[in-house]
This record gives sequence, C-alpha cells and structure tokens, in this order.
Amino acid sequence: MSFSNPNVELTYNGNGSDDTFGVNFTYLEGETSSIAVELWDYTDPDLPVQQSFVLNVDYTIDESGYPATNVVTTLPVPVDFKIFIYRNTPKIQPSNFVNGSFPAESVEEAIDRIAFIGQENAAKLDRVIINPIGGPELDTTTILSYESRITQNETDIAQNADDIAQNAADIAAISGDTVVILATDPTTHAATDGEIIIVKESNITINLPTPDLGVKVRVKMDGDRSGVTVNHASGIDGFGSTYTLSSIYESLSLVADGTQWYIF
Repeated sequence: MSFSNPNVELTYNGNGSDDTFGVNFTYLEGETSSIAVELWDYTDPDLPVQQSFVLNVDYTIDESGYPATNVVTTLPVPVDFKIFIYRNTPKIQPSNFVNGSFPAESVEEAIDRIAFIGQENAAKLDRVIINPIGGPELDTTTILSYESRITQNETDIAQNADDIAQNAADIAAISGDTVVILATDPTTHAATDGEIIIVKESNITINLPTPDLGVKVRVKMDGDRSGVTVNHASGIDGFGSTYTLSSIYESLSLVADGTQWYIF
C-alpha cells in the first residue's frame, strides 16, 4: 500500500457513555496485534495511573470495515479516564521471498512494515529528552553520577521533612498550652491564654482572661457534669456574658478577636 498518514497514536477522553473508538492510523490488515490499547485513570491529573486493560477481556478490535477499524471496550470509558490507542508493529520479518515471479505484494508489505516501525520510533523519540548535537557527551560514569545526585536529593528531602515535623513539634511545645484539671466542687477558676481545662466536677465557674487578639482557651467536660459556666463581661459569641456547658463530654473552644470571645 501507499500511505501518507503520519499518525501512530491517538487519545480519547472518557465521557461515561462511549465504548467505540476509531483507529485513525494505517496498519497491516489482519495484524491486530500491532494495535496497542491502554486505559489511564486521570482522576488526579498530576498523578495518572495506568489501569489493567486486556484484549478480548476489556476490549476487542473490530476491523470488519478495514481500514475503518474500531476499538470496542466492554464497558464505556468513565469520565476522568483516557484511552490511548497506538500502533506497535511487531519487530519481525514474516515475508517469505522465494525464487520465481516477482512477489510484488510481499515486497510492498515488507516495505510498509519498515515504514511503520520508523514512524513509531520517531513518535517514541518525541517523548524523550535528547542531548543537543553540541552538548556534552554522557558516558556511563556521568549518568551514574546524576543518579547518585538524585538519590542524595531524595534523602535530603526526606531529612528536611523530618526536620520540619520536629520544628512543628518544638513550636507546639513552646506555644504554652497548659492542661488544667478542675476537680474541686464548687470552685472558681481564672483561665489564662492557652489553657486546656478538663472539668471533672460539677458547679464550676471559669472566668476568661482579657480577650486580647489571638488568646485561646479550651474547656472539656469529663463525663456528665452540671452547673459548669464560662464567663466574660465582653460577651461570648452571641450568648451574652455566660456560656453554660450542659452536655455529657461537651467541649468548648474559644478565641478572642481583641474585643470579645468567639466559639470555634
């Protein structure tokens, strides 16, 4: 055959309903093994994942209308998935030339096969990083050196992640959060910034500090308590000057905006 179609691959986006996908590149009739099909999950566009996709299980190839050939999937390709169809001609020489009349058809098919493989190699080279013609020569030692640097960088990144986690822990330790246990009945407690107050008895009054910007106080009921109130004259998030905790194991987190207290 003669052909001028340079295409060797195509991509279809799944829409949840289509299950038939046309092949728009030239290939040798009957050689369906040269048509490769892959299914990829692009739910996370930055980290696509290849899915299992098996001929005559997940899809078939219909060349009944050759050269108008179709890939038919068992199920429609879902949204956020892509189907890749490309030609991957077997690197073999099946033509058998014997003495006698000129086997024009066999010769042409062999030439077609060579041209197909050349197109496919060109498509693969388009996906690789090529050293420019005037660039440095990369010998095995240089490549191994680059791989070593990559490995070291990965180690350094992991160490940095550990250091960041440790820094976060150190900052939390320095932040001044203090756990206060209230277990006397009755009592009044003057809360301070950063306190985590665990209430173990009923009839306890907690007076909040001045609502300076960013000041925080947290209160937690340890079981079924009653008569536990949190007070401040500046107001507590629409509840007036007093908020009463009444539910079993109830918790209350408060933050000040410089004027009053808010529940968050």
